[in-house]
Amino acid sequence: MMPRASRRWSSLVILLALLTAVVLPSRSLLAAPRPSAPQARRVNIRVGSAPGGMAVDVYLHRAYSVNLGGTVSVINTQTNTVADTIAVGNFPYYMAVNARSSRGYVTNGKDNTVSVLNLLDNTLVTTITVGLYPINIALNPYTNRAYVANNLSNTVSVINTNTNQVVDTIQVGDNPSGVAVSPGNARAYVTNTFANTLSVINTTTDQVVKTVPVGHKPYGVGVDIGVNRVFVANEDAGTVTVVDTVTNQVVFTIPVGYDPYDVAVNETTHRAYIPNSNDNTVSVINTDTYKVVGTIGVGNFPAGVAVDPLIGRLYVANAADNTVSVITIP
Repeated sequence: MMPRASRRWSSLVILLALLTAVVLPSRSLLAAPRPSAPQARRVNIRVGSAPGGMAVDVYLHRAYSVNLGGTVSVINTQTNTVADTIAVGNFPYYMAVNARSSRGYVTNGKDNTVSVLNLLDNTLVTTITVGLYPINIALNPYTNRAYVANNLSNTVSVINTNTNQVVDTIQVGDNPSGVAVSPGNARAYVTNTFANTLSVINTTTDQVVKTVPVGHKPYGVGVDIGVNRVFVANEDAGTVTVVDTVTNQVVFTIPVGYDPYDVAVNETTHRAYIPNSNDNTVSVINTDTYKVVGTIGVGNFPAGVAVDPLIGRLYVANAADNTVSVITIP
């Protein structure tokens, strides 16, 4: 199923795999853009071609922009400059960081692999073969496991990060795209984009224990275990579904901007950050009250987001600008 591109994005369809991947809906590209939101205190950093996923290592003072052109830009978060560029695989999408081991894990969609990076010297350690078209990845640093959403296999690959071997494969719903891990309750949450569901995985047994209906075309997902809630960005619906982690039931639906794409959660301040890719904004949600408490203007086609809670910074990958917006947050 191939998405239709609007006039606004037609010149970017070939360049940006974010607009041509099978998981992207057509309605998002046909919607008219909304007026720009007020600008927060921010700086923009030029990175590689078509940045999508973002990750942060709070101990190394680094942020990582995964660029679909085949690289990862390493950003010094103290100087807001690109300190290095790492070559990875073909069409890399997202990255997860294990700050305990100084390792990064990057999904390469067209290679069906995960690149393992040494973040101390920004070198490639090894490459792991996973399922078909891996998009997102999340880690449990305490059990040394990584969970990879394979979009065209309808599976999740489980990697032992001590041995860099796939140790299990879990069947989930149609076109899994997003994944988040909650060590606090031993669960992984996977969005199944074409099934409009969320798979709940017990990470002790690697079994799906619940499938939760959510909104239309769910993509990004994040967890705030402090309030026992999962937040699912429904791209076509323009909403965020809130799921109770105890009952695995939907408890609320939050309207946000056009085409919410990713989710980053600051569990210290109980805030969720949702980039709205066709609004050029980020919605800020209070995870206690489910209220949108702010809307931040960013760059063109924000696709990925990560938060550094130690220094109070938000990092947003603007896919069509080849930039990362750095935003000061409370």
